Amino acid sequence: QSPFAKSVYASLYCYLPGLTSIQGLKLQAELQSKRQMAGTTAADVWGFNMFDLTPRGFNETGFDALFKLYSKDSYKLSADYAIPMLSLDMAFRQYAYLRNLELVPFADYAVSSINGSNYDIYSVGADVLFRFEKFLVMNNTLRMGLRLSHNGGSICDRMGVDEPFTVRLVTGINL
Repeated sequence: QSPFAKSVYASLYCYLPGLTSIQGLKLQAELQSKRQMAGTTAADVWGFNMFDLTPRGFNETGFDALFKLYSKDSYKLSADYAIPMLSLDMAFRQYAYLRNLELVPFADYAVSSINGSNYDIYSVGADVLFRFEKFLVMNNTLRMGLRLSHNGGSICDRMGVDEPFTVRLVTGINL
């Protein structure tokens, strides 16, 4: 009998126009469920094939592993509002092209069922990103910057998290 879980995942998102023509709002809902086999408990079934539905700002805190490995059912609601701030249009010889600076305020809320109890966690914050259209040998869009977030929720209270604010380096590549 395999210890790996069979899972179901669904995602729905939509983009809405922002206050100006260059801004935009993204709303997203995600749901996943891990199905146990007869004779196993949630702790016996590994969730390596599960998606990470922890809110942003919880990376590298251990909560992402807790949610991914031990949760049977999870859902997450997210909202992002993209605001291009400065059109920089700067070329650094042939090595890099810096297009603009972006501000992306966000809010995430997730609920997970762990050992029969529901726990919620949330994060509210913003990403400040430099957007490169070319960086060294990559011709894809690269975003690099900082994420500032305030994290909380019932699982944080239960585990004694005393520092709710995080600052992280974030990167992303559009393929």
